[in-house]
Amino acid sequence: MHITKIEFLKCVYQEYQFPKQELPCIAFAGRSNVGKSSVINSILKKKEIARTSSKPGKTISINYITINNKYYFVDLPGYGYATVSKKMREDWKQLIEQFIERSKSLKCIVLIIDLRHGVDDKDKVMIDWMKEIKIPFIIVATKADKLSNNLIHNNIEAIRKIITDKIPLVPYSSVNNRWTSTLWGEIDKYLLS
Repeated sequence: MHITKIEFLKCVYQEYQFPKQELPCIAFAGRSNVGKSSVINSILKKKEIARTSSKPGKTISINYITINNKYYFVDLPGYGYATVSKKMREDWKQLIEQFIERSKSLKCIVLIIDLRHGVDDKDKVMIDWMKEIKIPFIIVATKADKLSNNLIHNNIEAIRKIITDKIPLVPYSSVNNRWTSTLWGEIDKYLLS
């Protein structure tokens, strides 16, 4: 995709704040501190369009980014962060479910996992849920720059055994932007269809 304009649109904390204009969108999901915002910044080549932090749980809202005035990238709150209150975790869960289940324009979810650690129980719950509600998704295994090529290959194969289906799976590094064109190729299949 040729990008000419990127704008941060808004933070959404409650259902009534969702944008009125429905544009085709790609949502980014994953555990807290897995690097969702870094992946978004990296593939858009725009620093800090999505907020990053070394502290888990930084994204506490659903954040909309407009691309070319035609599409949204949507950064969802991370799941699995235990030190926030139970009520806040429930509020995030409910908001994410409302977004995913009610969005008419959601084309695909990019599920970010840490390639070093693979799929954990919370990721598996998310994968099973997306399959159940029939939402297309791509798995992006990030932080690949921290592993040797051999370990990248072995860890990708281990993840494939867990997810079993032929879900697109892309290793990725936000540090060196390796595999950016591969990831864009997968995203474009959904955005431009």
